[in-house]
Amino acid sequence: MRYLVLAVLVGCTSSSTGGRAGRVCTEDSDCADGLDCLEFGEFSGGTCTVVAEACSKTCTDDAGCADLGPDFKCLASCGPDKLCGLVVTGP
Repeated sequence: MRYLVLAVLVGCTSSSTGGRAGRVCTEDSDCADGLDCLEFGEFSGGTCTVVAEACSKTCTDDAGCADLGPDFKCLASCGPDKLCGLVVTGP
């Protein structure tokens, strides 16, 4: 089974409640309550490069992401904290 990690779902939001998990952001105020604008990275050969910022939250395990939906999993990041990211499976 192959996994594709999608850190960013859709563009910015103008909602007064802020962006849902996975939405593109530039600052915490772009995100809904309980979410922060966090950096998602891509790992390649031991190097991590930030590729996007999205509304999410930190976690220690998959259970910490359950309230965001069944497709969110706890993933490593470029920093010391793990982040909830959207994971979809495909062929």
